[in-house]
Amino acid sequence: MVKGVIDQLIKKGKVVRGWIGVTIQELTPEIAQKFGMKNAEGVLITDITRGGPAHNAGLMRGDVILEFNDKVIKDASLLRNMVAQSEINKPIKLKIFRQGQEMTITLAVKELSSDEVQMIPSSSSGENFNSDSHALSGITVMDINPAISKQLGIQGDERGVVIVKMQPGSLAEESGIRKGDVIQEMDRQKINNLNDFNKAISHLKSNSSVLLFINRGGKKYYVTLNHSR
Repeated sequence: MVKGVIDQLIKKGKVVRGWIGVTIQELTPEIAQKFGMKNAEGVLITDITRGGPAHNAGLMRGDVILEFNDKVIKDASLLRNMVAQSEINKPIKLKIFRQGQEMTITLAVKELSSDEVQMIPSSSSGENFNSDSHALSGITVMDINPAISKQLGIQGDERGVVIVKMQPGSLAEESGIRKGDVIQEMDRQKINNLNDFNKAISHLKSNSSVLLFINRGGKKYYVTLNHSR
């Protein structure tokens, strides 16, 4: 890596870093299982920058990147380094896992600019869930609106339900969920509003895990809550 930086300084007078426009996180065995994978291999895409190389190539949130130019991706830091050191505008191949199938997508790495660094990573009724019957017991949520979105630091067109109250010692709290987090998916199903959330809750079984997609101030990630642990 040091040699690459020196070579760039000699040739271009600056350090150029590659960028494909994705936000990623590590895979855990629990999350991998929810995505239909046998092993927790690769890294999970949690967000895509609109108009970026990944978006234009057809990559999607929820895709798992398995390989970069035929090299196995073992963790997020490895992928970040490989992208950052890639030659600008040179096509690269990504092997991904999507909905039970593996596929290869080709895209060109773009130079990371200062603008792109900044892009990265109504009255509502509430519902309280205080029973001990499912993994989301003990939280209170409500619909988000433009005013709430602005206060939370997320885009106004984002949908979901925001956590406004959390019972101390609940599984959600122990799993790192916070008040102000916005739930946008539950077990891969979109949660646009309180009605969607209530429907999803009604299908949760006791002592079962649930996969949530969380938006925290514009930063997005997946987390599993396991009621039986």
